[in-house]
Amino acid sequence: MDWIGIQNENEYYSAYFLSEGLADSLKEQLNAWNEEETTRRTEAEGKGLTSWLRTPGREIRSICRELLDDMAAARRIENTTDRIEAEREITARLLKVLGLPVADPSKDPFYVAGNDHMPLPLLGALYRDGKKTEPIVWVFEATPTINEEIAQSADTDPLEMFVQTRQFTEDNFDLPASARKDLADNWNRILEKRVFSADYAPRWVILASSEHWLLIDRTKFNRHSVLRFDWKEIFTRREDRVIDACAALLSAESMTGRDGSTALLDHVDENAHKQAYGVSESLKKSLRRAIELLGNEAANQIIERARQQKKTVKRDAAFANELTVECLRYMGSFRLNVSMV
Repeated sequence: MDWIGIQNENEYYSAYFLSEGLADSLKEQLNAWNEEETTRRTEAEGKGLTSWLRTPGREIRSICRELLDDMAAARRIENTTDRIEAEREITARLLKVLGLPVADPSKDPFYVAGNDHMPLPLLGALYRDGKKTEPIVWVFEATPTINEEIAQSADTDPLEMFVQTRQFTEDNFDLPASARKDLADNWNRILEKRVFSADYAPRWVILASSEHWLLIDRTKFNRHSVLRFDWKEIFTRREDRVIDACAALLSAESMTGRDGSTALLDHVDENAHKQAYGVSESLKKSLRRAIELLGNEAANQIIERARQQKKTVKRDAAFANELTVECLRYMGSFRLNVSMV
């Protein structure tokens, strides 16, 4: 199954699981949302109301065209401060649909490592039981530099963007020397050096740029694995299953769990690991069977050739071991040739 608009970079999930297992892993959550909406709809209609709270996926689908128009309008804004504000409004609408709190970096700069460092533009945060020492997810804003704006590189990787003072205020504010050094780090380095190495680091980070979001798991970032969401592509296509998957993977409920249950994202990871183990075991069995068949066929040919030449073959442990080694070498070279094709 293809998830057009969602990019699985450096196997955030295995390619096989993304294609064959992700939909099933999200099904329970999506079914629960549908049942809850049905209940709310029945209650609303019983009261003569014509509106009710819909599932996150349906809420997103209902505003796709509006958000596409807003994105296009934001790209046309020449004033940088106004453009950033317009983009924040787009992000805020999505965060609200996903049940994530919304913050304003210009009113409340966020310091991860103390105010002797550069603040970070926090757009939203979710904490377990409201405890600042137990962050679940932080949502950060990534915006292009002036040079990138001039080049109109809307596709610039958010991880390659830099934090800028204009994300906090129109006026330049004084920064200590240690903070000015932080300006040289892009988001890739910031996440590595400051966010995920913090004393109380979040499990997940959402890095949101104008039209792309990245879902980043602290436990996978060491291999630079991320899920990328291309909202422009997703909103243009408006495929139900893709939008539902986005809602399930990015919603607050999926990161916290419901009623003390395991968080959906942890459940998805568990299923991905089980499937990877199952596929690995299946491959081992298949390889073992292939070697047995190859060895038996090779032994039969060796014995038949020896018979034709009126020779004898000593079928002992040494013969079996040598044949096994040759079969393994052949299978190894076959695997290498296949991978190179």
